[in-house]
This record gives sequence, structure tokens and C-alpha cells, in this order.
Amino acid sequence: MKPKRRTGLIITGILAIAMIAAIATCGRQYYQDRYVSSDYYAQVPASYDTVPETIFSDNGEDLGPGKRYQLTAYDAEGGEKTVFFTAYAPGSLMEGARELPKPGEYLLIEASKTLVTDWRVIDKADVPQGAREKLEG
Repeated sequence: MKPKRRTGLIITGILAIAMIAAIATCGRQYYQDRYVSSDYYAQVPASYDTVPETIFSDNGEDLGPGKRYQLTAYDAEGGEKTVFFTAYAPGSLMEGARELPKPGEYLLIEASKTLVTDWRVIDKADVPQGAREKLEG
């Protein structure tokens, strides 16, 4: 093999490895930001309107009854995060439909940097002290 051709193949190989590493790094970061969640705690405000409404998909499909929530939540140490999620009520077409959170109820919210991956109603006693102080403050 000629030296110029060998050098060209080596450079091409190095560039290919660099591109694969860059793509893998971006993919890992996307996964971390979107799907790796942390626990946050919130309380549905007493004045929050929790009357179910019809939820529509992005393409206009009727998904059934539910409610969109925007809440201020806190991690165990009291760090703040605004969370957005849609809760689907029984009778909706969505998997995981359940009773909607009611005013005054405490929630454990699993949230990544970009979305809420799950939520559930919990007892006040299950809220860590740092989050509870912020919620009661």
C-alpha cells in the first residue's frame, strides 16, 4: 500500500471514530436529560381547578378526560423546579389513567430535565423535610 493511501485511510479512520464518539456523547446526553429522573414533591394548591377537560393530541385526536398541571415542586433538599404534566382520568384512551390529583393532595413527581416521567399521590408524612418546609412556607 502506498504511503499516501495509508495516511488517507488512517485519517479517515480517526475521523470516523471521532464522529462515532461525538454521536454517542450526544445520544447519552439526550437520554440523560430526557429519561433519567429525580424525585420532586408538590402539593396541588387549594385553589387549583381540577375539573377534567377533554385532552386532545397534537393531531387533534380526542384522548378523553384529563387535566394539565403546572406545579412548583421541590427536591428532598428544597431545590425548586416547575413541572408540567397531563394527568389522564379514568375513561381516557391513555394508558395509566387514574384519579386526578385533588387540591391539597401531595404528589411525588418523577421528573427529568425535560419532562415528568411519572407522578403519584402520597401522604404528607412521606414528603422529606426540606421539601415540606418549602411547600408549607
